[in-house]
Amino acid sequence: LLVEELLELSRAPKYKFKATDIRSLVEQAVDLFHPELVQQGIEIRIEVKEPLPPVQADANQLVKAFYNLIRNGLQAMENGGELVIEMFVLEASQAVGDTETDGAHELCIIIQDTGQGMTGETLKQIFNPFFTTKDSGTGLGLPITHKVITEHGGRIVADSVEGKGTRFTVTLPLKETSLHCA
Repeated sequence: LLVEELLELSRAPKYKFKATDIRSLVEQAVDLFHPELVQQGIEIRIEVKEPLPPVQADANQLVKAFYNLIRNGLQAMENGGELVIEMFVLEASQAVGDTETDGAHELCIIIQDTGQGMTGETLKQIFNPFFTTKDSGTGLGLPITHKVITEHGGRIVADSVEGKGTRFTVTLPLKETSLHCA
């Protein structure tokens, strides 16, 4: 596993981009954790502000990225909690947290847990390879996630409050032709 993750982090991407339904990818990633959600007493809420246009993406890579973010949230809530995933189109004039648009429409995915949160110092390190706060982690999940998101032309920002939880905000670019009028 460590060798596979190292190779994934270091190799040049060979992505196959096509129109992709992000909601479906997020739901696939969530489904992989169904037993843990039940066992740990974690409530999950997925909020989608319709309609969500398709994104040009490599579905396999993005599922891995969402999987990593959801897994981190579950690991931070060992004694139960709530995981909220919001998905919506971010208009050019809007900003979410530290995420600002550059004049284009973007798809925004927010994954927020009610776990233990992180210190400011930890937060600064989370996208660095091999940095981990876990006893059995490789410290490559979030760096790989960061790489996948940026290789899709997107951004990922994390913010956290100790004792209250962590929020990851992912933005992915939308092509003008893929926008649907509401």
